[in-house]
Amino acid sequence: MDKYRIKNFSIKEFNSYKYLGVKHTKVMSNHLLIYGEHKSGKSTTLDALAYALFGIKASRRPINKIAETCIIITNGTQEIKINRKAGTNHRLEVIDTSTSKITETLTDLEKIDQKICDIFKLPSPDFLEFKTKLLYQDQESSLKRNDDKSIMRIISYYSGLLNKQNDIDLLDRQIQSKEENKQYIEIRIKELEEEKKKQETIVKSSVDEMAYLKKMIESYENESLKDVFEIKEKQREIWDTIVKTQERNTYLNQEKKKLIIEKNELQKYYEEKIIDVLKEIISVLICPVCGKRTNLAKIENKYYNKKCPYCGDDEYDFELDNKIREKIAISKQNIPLIDFKLMDIKKELKDNNLKIEHLKKNSSELDMLFNPEIIRGVEKYKSYDDADFKAHIQDKKQLYLKWIDDLKQIDDEIHRFNTEINAKKSETDTLISEIKQLEDEKKNIEKKYFDTCIDNFLLKLNSYYSQLMGYKKQPIIYKNNKFYLKMKLADKKEEFEDISSSKTIGESEKKCLDIALLLTLNDLDKENNASRIDFVILDEPAEGLKNDSDLPDEIQVLSNLLNLIKIKCEEDETQFIILTADKIYEQVLELPKAQITFNMDITGYS
Repeated sequence: MDKYRIKNFSIKEFNSYKYLGVKHTKVMSNHLLIYGEHKSGKSTTLDALAYALFGIKASRRPINKIAETCIIITNGTQEIKINRKAGTNHRLEVIDTSTSKITETLTDLEKIDQKICDIFKLPSPDFLEFKTKLLYQDQESSLKRNDDKSIMRIISYYSGLLNKQNDIDLLDRQIQSKEENKQYIEIRIKELEEEKKKQETIVKSSVDEMAYLKKMIESYENESLKDVFEIKEKQREIWDTIVKTQERNTYLNQEKKKLIIEKNELQKYYEEKIIDVLKEIISVLICPVCGKRTNLAKIENKYYNKKCPYCGDDEYDFELDNKIREKIAISKQNIPLIDFKLMDIKKELKDNNLKIEHLKKNSSELDMLFNPEIIRGVEKYKSYDDADFKAHIQDKKQLYLKWIDDLKQIDDEIHRFNTEINAKKSETDTLISEIKQLEDEKKNIEKKYFDTCIDNFLLKLNSYYSQLMGYKKQPIIYKNNKFYLKMKLADKKEEFEDISSSKTIGESEKKCLDIALLLTLNDLDKENNASRIDFVILDEPAEGLKNDSDLPDEIQVLSNLLNLIKIKCEEDETQFIILTADKIYEQVLELPKAQITFNMDITGYS
């Protein structure tokens, strides 16, 4: 047998000095009735048993300093003994039943919680799924007490969806891996585009200078430069204005180049999020041990948990964050200012060129007056035939040829960037397509299996509810992520009552819904081998239910409930522990019983 049942337990004290617990009790025939007078502590006993098994997280009431419990559960091959006292005095022992030897002992609370999760195959140490094995005396039904998300988690677990989770987890890992690759590629594309932009800026700023050099060399070779020297000699006033204007243009163009470089550098941070910049910085780092790149998703998780985004250390001083934040702030402040400066430079260059255009019309309309290289060369040397000027032209020829080679290399580099960017964008498109396919596959698996789970769940739930309520039952349906009672009205119209928010569901209906839900989830647990819990604990399951001799047998709710529990006990597929003050259970179920001890000295009972 793989599943665990309660073998014996004792509750010395719990929650109140009035309550003296249940003496050491062996569950001899697999099922047990625990008797107690009204207000003697039946609900306290249920909480104490939950605490004995799963600790503070399973109890619905605060644990005081007097809580003391012991419980042993068994699956036939091993026993788990759990001793608990208030505070941190807890002990779990694993015992081999064939040798009666203790094979494992735990005293750390977190380790005990994790061990219990492992023993019972529970997905989380909040023990939500276990709590559905308990039936409380509540004013609200279980479907109303738990929110929609919790109910669906419970149904998914007991329907075996978590057993199918391996397929979904595999798809999630594949999606995450591809998403991370996509992020790395996008970061690389951004880097390539930044490098390409730098090279394009160099080309753009060099084009005019290359054209000026080429024109100067051609003008020297065809001797048209002699006309410029003539203007210099004969129209000195115009020439001085041109020289001054071109010197100013040269300065403005140099400032323009600096501003563009500064703007390109600031653009990396402009309107960026800190986490995105962090990812770009850390993405290039490689682990020196395993050689792997940093997981980008983990960077984000560590960052939002205020840990070092690279190593996850708690002692993170946020120095890198502060530097990035400062650069983002500077970029927001300075880029608009740079744009205004560039606009002013552009306007002044335009005005200066108009001034030169006007001067040119008064000087035989020489285009060469626009050429700063020619103006600087002619200004520096005395005449066209000056040997130093000839040497100057030869130097410019060498410079021009070098620039041609340099620009060819830059063009090749830009072409390489474009090729890699296009290849990376193609990779990104492929990944986006693959991610969508995986997400669609995951949704289809979840929907197909979830729909089957819900259909099976509702089939069983309605069957048990029908057995309990008879012809008075109303079908339970699921739509829009909620559970409803479907009611047919006299005019053949249908009305749907939300179980989670209804204030009109009666006590009988609530009790029957709770029992039906508990038995349904228990059946699903058996079918799918979801947990290793093979017991349920019921606190006055029939409280408030009555038989009415004037009504047909089919809707005698009390008899229906007791007979259903009796059948379940006789089938012995699940261990039933029932807390009650009503002797009718002993008459109908014929189960062994234990007694709750109550301190009569405190209450004044005789």
